[in-house]
Parts: sequence; C-alpha cells; structure tokens
Amino acid sequence: MFPEPESWANIVHDCKLTDAQANKLQITLQEALDDIDLYHSKLRNRPDTMVAALMREVERMANGPLPQAARHKRIAALEREISELAYIEEALVAAAIADGEDVQRSPGAQPHAVLGVRVVEARRLTRAA
Repeated sequence: MFPEPESWANIVHDCKLTDAQANKLQITLQEALDDIDLYHSKLRNRPDTMVAALMREVERMANGPLPQAARHKRIAALEREISELAYIEEALVAAAIADGEDVQRSPGAQPHAVLGVRVVEARRLTRAA
C-alpha cells in the first residue's frame, strides 16, 4: 500500500528530494507495489503457472535483443535512470542516518550521489582564427 499523502509529503521532505526525484520515486514505488499485488494474487491462485509464465518472459527478453541502432539511446536512458535512482537512494540513506537508524551505504554507492554533485563532461573550446 502506498503511503498516505501526509506521510508521503513527510518522506519527500525528510529525504530532501527534488520534485523530479519525488515523482520518479513515486512512480517507481507505485509500479512496484502494483506488480507485487498482481503477482501475489496470481501466485496464490496458480503458482506453477505463474512461475512458468515468468520463465517464458525471461527467455523472451533474453532471446530478443534490442536492435543495434536502438541500443545507444536505450543505454543512455538506463544510465540516466540509474543515476537518478542513486540520488534517491542516497537521500533515503542520509535521512535514515540523520534519524539515528543503523544503516550503511552500499559499497557500490555512486560517489557523485553520495557527494550530492552532478558530473559533467568538460568541452574543449577552440578559438576561431
């Protein structure tokens, strides 16, 4: 169940999430909760059928690679999503630590997210003759 509006507002405030991060987290959480509810209801009724369906989907995805022309765009989109989720994760970890909870950062935490900075690539400017 998704948090009540007041609780959600407190989470966003306590984690110091930007509007974009809060929106991304809300969408991600809601989709995950919806999927869990769906799978849970299906598993209760027919676990063998559900496992078989999941395995078919995994095999379909594994055997149907993305066309070469679409890979660069898809990889870039996934990298942006991973980066945004890293900032959200760090905000949640920092809030938990600030609340005195016994949590530790993942050894794989992205340094730019922990430091709260954005890494940009410098462009070399050339002078016109």
